[in-house]
Amino acid sequence: MKLSHIFPLVLGCSAVGIVASTSPAHALTWSWSYSGVGVAASGSFTTTTTGSGEQITALSGSRSRTIGPLSTFAITSAVPTAFNGADNIVSGIPPHLSNAGFSFQVPIGSATAIWNVNIRRTATGWQEFRQRGTSTVATAVNFSATPIPFDIPGGAAIPSVGGLFALGLMRKMKKKIASNTCIANPVTKVVS
Repeated sequence: MKLSHIFPLVLGCSAVGIVASTSPAHALTWSWSYSGVGVAASGSFTTTTTGSGEQITALSGSRSRTIGPLSTFAITSAVPTAFNGADNIVSGIPPHLSNAGFSFQVPIGSATAIWNVNIRRTATGWQEFRQRGTSTVATAVNFSATPIPFDIPGGAAIPSVGGLFALGLMRKMKKKIASNTCIANPVTKVVS
């Protein structure tokens, strides 16, 4: 087999490998949680890249009251809100959220009593600020957010393995041609 027959195979496998390994921008999923006196919440949010950073586009989770009458309520806003000036921007660099933080809605006490909740950074640390009507409550909390890694598509490996196989064939053919050349044209003059 000639090298000229194998070269298109190598080139084609390489091109397919590059196309298969490049994928559209992935939405990044984060795991988040916070807790403070009488409150604990956790969940996940999804971000997409914007000019301002990673914008939270969807969120889910639950918020629990840990003192008094114990209760847990699901977060009712599937998308973040702009309550209390939240910009809903996340960064890969700690502390991850801007001072404005992110906001959501949750029914605290009953399904009809919707509270707006804002997790934000203040001069003294993290704070859960919540409001329903004219009632407002601010609680110091410990907040954490961690990006959840995503998988690289497995389809990218198949063309890459094919390309490596073709390169191995090319090397074998090159060695075979070189050994045939040495036998057909033996060295007749020795240089000393």
